[in-house]
Order: sequence, then C-alpha cells, then structure tokens
Amino acid sequence: MKKMAMLSCAAALTVCGSLHAQVPVDTVNVRFASPVIVGAKTLPAGECTIHIARGSNSVVLEMRAESGETSSILVNRLYDETPETGSNADIVLERRSDGLHFERLLLPDHTGFAVLPSAE
Repeated sequence: MKKMAMLSCAAALTVCGSLHAQVPVDTVNVRFASPVIVGAKTLPAGECTIHIARGSNSVVLEMRAESGETSSILVNRLYDETPETGSNADIVLERRSDGLHFERLLLPDHTGFAVLPSAE
C-alpha cells in the first residue's frame, strides 16, 4: 500500500507570478526537509525553486535546488484541488521504498499539477 505524505509548508512556500514571452511562469519556493526524487533525479534537502512553465499544450515544472541540481517534469493540470493550508501552496510527496517522490503541487487558487506516471 502506498502512503501519501502531505507537506504543509505554509511558512516555507510562497507563490509569485511573472510573465515571460507570453508564457506565464509562476514561481514557488519550498524547503525540503529531506531529499526528494523528482523525475529521474534526487534533489537534496534544502531550499528549492519550482518554476511553472505553462505552454499552450503542456505544463512543465522546472525545479532547481539551492545547491544547483535541476530537474524538469511534465505534469497534468488539476482543478478543484484544495491545499491543506488553505491560502498557501502545498506539495504532495509519496513515500516509496527508494525515498520520497514529488507527486503534486497544489496552489491556493484551487488548481495544481500532478506528475505524469512514468513508464516503468
């Protein structure tokens, strides 16, 4: 049975918006307490910046750890999702045998993004 862990990092998460070449890019800053597997890479514990790059047909989360490691993942858009913290963004991680995996990013506007399943 898979266990899902909701990290309610109300104080550690902030959401900022900007516009870049007609592709909206939002930024979420988070602090991971332990290493997190994002796609095929493991990002270390510590500060991490998530850039949400929304294209006309796809959304990519570009994650950069404070130490310089990066990972980009293709995600599905979610609607009618409510973060546990209410007015702040939340990160959903899944605990697997090899560690914590990034699964979802939930935004205060009741939308979010879920990682596409990998072909394993």
